[in-house]
Amino acid sequence: MINYAMLKEELMIHRSRTAVRAGALVVATVLALGGCASRGGEGEDALPDRVTLLVPVPPGSSFDTFARAITPRLEEELGTTVAVENQPGASGMIAMSDLARSDPDGSTLILWQMGSMAIAQMQEVEQVTFDLTELSYVGNFADADHMFFVSSDSDIESLEEAVDSDDFTFASGEIGSLGNTSQDLLVQVLDWDANFVTGYADQGERLAAMAQGDAQGVIGPVRTFNEIGRLDEVRPLLRLAREPHPDFPDIPTALDLDDVDDAEREVLETHIDMGSLFFTVAGPAGIEDPVLEQLREAFWNAASDEEMLAEMEERGFTLDPETEFVPGDEVADRIDALLDPPAGYLELIDADE
Repeated sequence: MINYAMLKEELMIHRSRTAVRAGALVVATVLALGGCASRGGEGEDALPDRVTLLVPVPPGSSFDTFARAITPRLEEELGTTVAVENQPGASGMIAMSDLARSDPDGSTLILWQMGSMAIAQMQEVEQVTFDLTELSYVGNFADADHMFFVSSDSDIESLEEAVDSDDFTFASGEIGSLGNTSQDLLVQVLDWDANFVTGYADQGERLAAMAQGDAQGVIGPVRTFNEIGRLDEVRPLLRLAREPHPDFPDIPTALDLDDVDDAEREVLETHIDMGSLFFTVAGPAGIEDPVLEQLREAFWNAASDEEMLAEMEERGFTLDPETEFVPGDEVADRIDALLDPPAGYLELIDADE
């Protein structure tokens, strides 16, 4: 699944730029008067004056929308500056590598999908310079919300028709992304002779590919299509979750399929669990407990703020913290479980390398 050459080139370029920035940072640090001091001089367990939230996708994405919506609330909760920094590329590994190298003082966090990172770690991808089991987890605020869609103008009206159609093609994102892995999983479980066109930057590009006839289907989050105001352009045929979507109660889940045996069901359940850790906030290994607890409380208060949720819903982006939120300590436990999947899932991701 992972394009090693592309990832390696991106990381080398990024590390070169990072080295230049690091040199400048050393000079700035020497000249600064206490710029790295803890907030308010409150001791080793205090947060720094600035917290950077890394988002491994460009502005305008659902991750970016969520990050920027909660930032003002986080600043109120933490009493410090919170800045969103977009670091797209390499399926999130550039930003994850930066996170892993950052100081464990709470000054650098990331908002990203840990399911795809777990897959990359299990595949022992060379560019994985982090260990998910060692990160400091603040919490998870949304699951993947993935469904399989065709165009609303398509003649295909059911999953069976899609599987039986000639020359079916998926519009896909980066190789190694959670959505791309979901497509591979569905094709293998259903013994589906489908094709893939990868590399589309976002769901808008994938919709354009479907409109132009370059692809017939896509797997993506319901909330993303809703957020960009294009949910009416797609028709859901299958949900990749344990329960039906509340807005589409008649659409079956992958676990409801009749032709899925017990081993395949176990693989599907594992992948659904991968997708459950989608909007995950984490810091580098070693953040002290008092700081981590402060971050966890601040993020929960910000993400569950009713005014913020209402603002996001007006923009077509819905979240349900009461049902989707996973506390940081439980996220750590889930990561341990995800990195020890059933043999069938390991075979699936090995086949994707």
